[in-house]
Amino acid sequence: MSKEQRRAVTHGEGPVLISAGPGSGKTFTITHRILYLIFEMGVSPQDIYVITFTKDAALSMNKRYQEILQDMKDTAGELSAVHFGTFHSFFYQIIRSHPKYKSYSLLNASAKNGILFRVLEKLGKEMLHGKELQEFFSNVSFYKNTGSVPKGQDEEFMMLSKAYDEEKDSLHLLDFDDMLTLCYKLLSEDEKLRKEWQNRIGYLLVDEFQDTNSVQYEVMKLLVKAPYNVCVVGDDDQAIYGFRGSRPGIMKQFLEDYSSSISITLGQNYRCGRAIVEASAKLIAKNKDRLGKILFAASGHGEATVNIREFESHHHMTEQCISELTQCTKEELGERAVLFRTNLRMNLFLAELIKRRVPFCTKEKVVSVYEHFVVKDIMDYLKAGGGCRERSLFLRILNRPRTHIGREALLSEQVDFDKMLRFYGKEGIGNYAAMQDVSRLQKGLDNLNRLKLSLGIEFILYYFGYDTYLRSKAAGDMELYEQWMELVQWLKEDSRSFKDVAQWEHFQQEYIAKARAPEKESETGGVHVMTLHGCKGLEFSQVYIMHVNEGNIPAIKKGEKETDEAIEEERRLFYVGMTRAKEALNILCVKGAQERTRPPSRFIKELRD
Repeated sequence: MSKEQRRAVTHGEGPVLISAGPGSGKTFTITHRILYLIFEMGVSPQDIYVITFTKDAALSMNKRYQEILQDMKDTAGELSAVHFGTFHSFFYQIIRSHPKYKSYSLLNASAKNGILFRVLEKLGKEMLHGKELQEFFSNVSFYKNTGSVPKGQDEEFMMLSKAYDEEKDSLHLLDFDDMLTLCYKLLSEDEKLRKEWQNRIGYLLVDEFQDTNSVQYEVMKLLVKAPYNVCVVGDDDQAIYGFRGSRPGIMKQFLEDYSSSISITLGQNYRCGRAIVEASAKLIAKNKDRLGKILFAASGHGEATVNIREFESHHHMTEQCISELTQCTKEELGERAVLFRTNLRMNLFLAELIKRRVPFCTKEKVVSVYEHFVVKDIMDYLKAGGGCRERSLFLRILNRPRTHIGREALLSEQVDFDKMLRFYGKEGIGNYAAMQDVSRLQKGLDNLNRLKLSLGIEFILYYFGYDTYLRSKAAGDMELYEQWMELVQWLKEDSRSFKDVAQWEHFQQEYIAKARAPEKESETGGVHVMTLHGCKGLEFSQVYIMHVNEGNIPAIKKGEKETDEAIEEERRLFYVGMTRAKEALNILCVKGAQERTRPPSRFIKELRD
């Protein structure tokens, strides 16, 4: 052990904060602290509770601990009585130990929707669907996790949220977020329950403490009594879940709330080579809301490499990355990761990997780019240009962008332009604007039929006004508009591989089927593809961070007011991505000379200065 690890492991009674930098042997330190408590301090294993955030992390921590016990020949299994779990599973145990809630059970997502629909029906409100439904539950989650009403929400939201909770309670049901707020309420109000759990918990260890939100933290404080045997382990530089209510300042707050606590920093990085450690440390030092720490590479580590690479276009960037991946063996691919800020760009990249037959694995939700509304709209236009006259297809393209032609003119299942012109020219209707739109549409589709697919897409953008439609749909969010236009540019490149729209459509259907049923990680051994949020806690020999341009990294929308808090969280997210690399870190960006794009990220400038 290093000197700092030994201090953390052998700390006796009382509160302690362990500030653990990337690759600093955090899990090693926690598991050996558990053993120290048992063997040197005589703490019963069943009095030790280890809490982390995700089920995977809890299982991983428990697995590491069990492996140590196997090496120690703990055949009786007495030492395995240590409790490992997530905040939610732990809080659920506490709730179920209360007499009133013994019969309560947990809701799944579809059941949540059903209960909300019942509430809306009782109140005589309109049903929520799609994005509105997701936003409601997201706002409820934020409210319960932080105690703060989300921005833009009013009394109507609070009334509906309360009615939803009352309906659940009448059915003896709880949802995921109830476990936090209800647990806090019970422990605050029920002294008997609180003392019962305080007596059960001899030592509390909390991993990934920087991800703790205010409600979780307050519950934790209620569960420990003097001499406050609580050990929190985390890294405020890796606090990347502000949207869930966590904040890096929670670590400073712990030191203030527990004035007798000691603070230990694990700054030695056993994962990353020296150049990567120094570059990432230089970047994160720009943040002000953090505990200061000295970060350095463990002795014996190689220099490693940090490569900042600029490209003329997103297309060239993707081509170069995939070209390098195709030269790797399957084993080498398994040691590489490609990281993205957004799901859309990740899915564009996955489409290229599937086409080139490059094996990959991902734990993210894979959504076929061919199912994106932009792709569907353009394919509808191309099919109409190729002669398809289905009424359902025309009902879609007539509103993208909107025209003066309405569904009342589509008199049969097969669209007939002459009939449409006669309809709008009839006495009593005389809609000349609609007649002009019919003639223009017919002329445009005739011209579209004569063009190659890639030129046809360009024609759809500017003759039919689809570019203007996307700009309007983005409603001032220029980053979103630019991502859609990037998808259009990718689509133009993709179309060059096909002779006509029928062949292209057939390929898309095959691809969609494959994307919906991705191969398991164990079957592929391929390159790891994920978002920056999804890579936390992982490590790879070589890492590519893609699209490191303003607007994407950091993800600040044009026209939105920048805040120091938002930029610092984006810097932490980039820092997490950087510190996944052990030997080689590749930071890729577009120069911005040939495409609608932003300049290279300010974070690149900070690394170069």
